[in-house]
Amino acid sequence: AFGGGGVVGEYPLSMAVTAESAGAEASATRMASTYMMFQVGQLLAPVVVLSCIYGDVSREATWRLSLGVGSVLALIGALLRLSTMQESQAWLDARASSKSSARTLCSGSAPR
Repeated sequence: AFGGGGVVGEYPLSMAVTAESAGAEASATRMASTYMMFQVGQLLAPVVVLSCIYGDVSREATWRLSLGVGSVLALIGALLRLSTMQESQAWLDARASSKSSARTLCSGSAPR
């Protein structure tokens, strides 16, 4: 099972990003808020479908609206993530180090 095409990776990634970006005092509160938003989404999905059903919306429009609302929210989340997330300095340093090591090995100038 792929878990919804990426949702499975979203839970731990969101928690890790939240924990790393928050200070020690605010880390637990922000992680709880992040987890709570996942639960709000779990409640919002059936509310959209039930609203369509009780609003006498056709079956075709109901599934399209439910998929569309979820898609729009996912797109907003992805755009916010792209515009606000920055790589940590430790990761950038490790990446630079691994690239220089790879260049040294590929050039054949590695010490023997």
